Amino acid sequence: MASSGIKLTGETMRLIALFENITGATANDCVIDTEDDRIIFVAKAGEMGLAIGKGGKNINALRKMTGRPIEVVNFPTRRKASLETVYPPRRLRKFE
Repeated sequence: MASSGIKLTGETMRLIALFENITGATANDCVIDTEDDRIIFVAKAGEMGLAIGKGGKNINALRKMTGRPIEVVNFPTRRKASLETVYPPRRLRKFE
């Protein structure tokens, strides 16, 4: 059986559950960026407003609960575009 390359750890699953409980939006993925000390959630297409909340209240709540900066990006239809949204092109070395 081929692996999809996606690994969910206990921490990422906990963060996705927290994101979904606080925001009511669906998280397609969660990236823990240790280099820039931030958490990036990939929200389901069309749910960015729900994820952010009025006046950024959901993001602020998540920031307080995790102690890290929070970013939310929209789930694009192309996988490469998703990675380019999360990581600047200079940090993407190879993509297949």
